[in-house]
Amino acid sequence: MGWSWVIRGLVDQLSRWLDAVADLDGPVPAEARAHNHAFLAMVCIGRGELDRAEETVRTALALSAVLPPPLPPLLEILRPAYEMFAHEDTTALAQILAESADPWVRGLAAQVLAAQAENDGEIDEQRRHLRRAHAEFVRTGDRFGLGMTLHSLGELEDVAGESEAAARAYDEAIALATELGNDDDLPQFIGRRAALAARLGNLDEARTLALRGIGSTRGMFTSQATLHMTLATSSGWPATWRPPGPSWTAPRRSCWGPASPSTSGGPTSPARGPAWSWPRATWARRAS
Repeated sequence: MGWSWVIRGLVDQLSRWLDAVADLDGPVPAEARAHNHAFLAMVCIGRGELDRAEETVRTALALSAVLPPPLPPLLEILRPAYEMFAHEDTTALAQILAESADPWVRGLAAQVLAAQAENDGEIDEQRRHLRRAHAEFVRTGDRFGLGMTLHSLGELEDVAGESEAAARAYDEAIALATELGNDDDLPQFIGRRAALAARLGNLDEARTLALRGIGSTRGMFTSQATLHMTLATSSGWPATWRPPGPSWTAPRRSCWGPASPSTSGGPTSPARGPAWSWPRATWARRAS
């Protein structure tokens, strides 16, 4: 139940229960207490309470240390993730990505490493980790992980100029977030898709998407600035504006293939279809 609240961004509802459990008296199994503190740490990070987050992580790690292997998935990845966020050390994350027997742990490790690579400007490394994360989340049927990964893959395709592939990735991410009730991330996904539609000249579609996203103001990822700018753009005032000076098209790199220079400005699709595509019914059947 705790993870379902995390997925939907219901931080306040979750934190009340976590605090209540943490305050209970009486004997409680170490695994249950460790899980509770791990979830509490995520909530604290989401609320910006970083000092309390570090304290709760340390408690969860101490409780996990007395548990027999193998650790539950969330507790298995807790220490490596903490080492990266607290000390910028990715060694343990890379190790469990290579060695963990749990595909969900491997997927989350790859996703976190991809985010770190993005922050460091290492786009090729980000692409590689995202592809690995996607494969692992497909294997487990984790629709939350798939949605987050697809959105990031869509951004890479978008930046590379692969508009059709980006649109498909964004659409899948939006569908997954909608089905799961992930209202925290949904406006961000919609904002990216709306901005892409506006750039492609699909102004009616951009307006419809922007209005849908503007309706949500919950969470830290509402992307209201992007959504309002897209709405303004698609409403016409800058629709005929073009950058001054000679036109220039950057070499395009699909996140599924090598760089392919474009001199005509036309689409440059990879030789094979995007590796993230799969029948929609597949993730529906794998819902857990």
